Amino acid sequence: MNMYELLKKFIFLIITIAAIAMLSYGAFVLYNIVMTDATKRIKTGVSEGVTQGVGNSLNPIKMIGGVFGGGKR
Repeated sequence: MNMYELLKKFIFLIITIAAIAMLSYGAFVLYNIVMTDATKRIKTGVSEGVTQGVGNSLNPIKMIGGVFGGGKR
């Protein structure tokens, strides 16, 4: 093996390792962005659902209307 081939393999190895590292970092950043967005959406959906559900169940006028058949049609 001459010096040129060894240098060529070394440069190829460095470029391959750098590409793998950059792709891994990009995937990590993308994962964090997606998880943050999903968490925000889930928290918003849950809080809206809880607010809506609690608001509907604790409204005595709607509860009485539902019992006696005067609910929304």
